Amino acid sequence: MLKAIEQPETFSAVKLAEMLETLKEVSAASILNCQNALLAHVVPARYNKFGISLAALLEFLRGKFGNQPNVWPPRPDVTEFIGSQYKGAIAPQIREKINKSSAEEVKQKLLELAGENPELGLLFWEG
Repeated sequence: MLKAIEQPETFSAVKLAEMLETLKEVSAASILNCQNALLAHVVPARYNKFGISLAALLEFLRGKFGNQPNVWPPRPDVTEFIGSQYKGAIAPQIREKINKSSAEEVKQKLLELAGENPELGLLFWEG
């Protein structure tokens, strides 16, 4: 498509007409859809349920990569951002869910996680 725009003389009239019809069918995405697509593209799926703030994410990306989104990496590393959001936004939600669970449910989940996660297991071993 870009080549046809840059050098239309290298394309037949029929091909250009086909491309024009294709372009006529394309509609602009809404801002909300673009924002949701950015969140889905940048934030790992496992954190979707925590309602990551787009404004906070954009502030982080601007601070780390500059104000021009066109120069940001295609898949920016947001590990640092997720860590900063964890205490203020994610951990309270997790604590609330744990508080609503029965002691037996929490114990079973901890046993399962300790069997799969060496870091968690070591926290219990050393604690």
